Amino acid sequence: MHSKFLLACFILFTGIFQSSGQEKSSDSKLLAPPGWRSERFSLPPAFAKSIPFAGKEDIRFSPNWAKKNTEGYWTYCFLWAIDDSPSFAAKDIGIYLKDYFTGLIKANLAASKTDVSKAIPVEISLREAEEKNTADKVYEGDIRMLDYKEQAPITLHLRIFVRDQKKVNSGLIVFVEASPQPYNDKVWRYFDSIYKSIN
Repeated sequence: MHSKFLLACFILFTGIFQSSGQEKSSDSKLLAPPGWRSERFSLPPAFAKSIPFAGKEDIRFSPNWAKKNTEGYWTYCFLWAIDDSPSFAAKDIGIYLKDYFTGLIKANLAASKTDVSKAIPVEISLREAEEKNTADKVYEGDIRMLDYKEQAPITLHLRIFVRDQKKVNSGLIVFVEASPQPYNDKVWRYFDSIYKSIN
């Protein structure tokens, strides 16, 4: 029974994205490790129209993304390929992600006919991080929000890479890694391999 519920949660999550204009991910060059699922759609998504830029989002879900008490639970990453060059300092990223996750959570609660008032306020804290192996701007931090699958609070650790594309074309590349697992867990090595596949 529980496994059926988790499968329904995954379908619901991806269904929200599908209603946001999902596209085929076959033309994406972003790595998908074995067993990881992919989704791709336009920005801003239907559940977060307040996000002030356009582009594409490419998502990679870990194999156990919807399975509670597993290493891969709520472990996924996504790439934003943004058409313009909006401000992307830590404060701006916090605002964009707060709008994004607030809309995502409420959309999933509404789709499952759950009272959206159960959604606790999304809280995000970010700091600039030192990464010697990339020229991208890097931020780390946490997001505290409602796990709408379990109806309980959850904290995800974040690592975010921001790449200015002005030298090759217009726009920005933003890569977001999210997991409740600590940074020394092996799931972050999967994120590293996905990140390195970005052109």
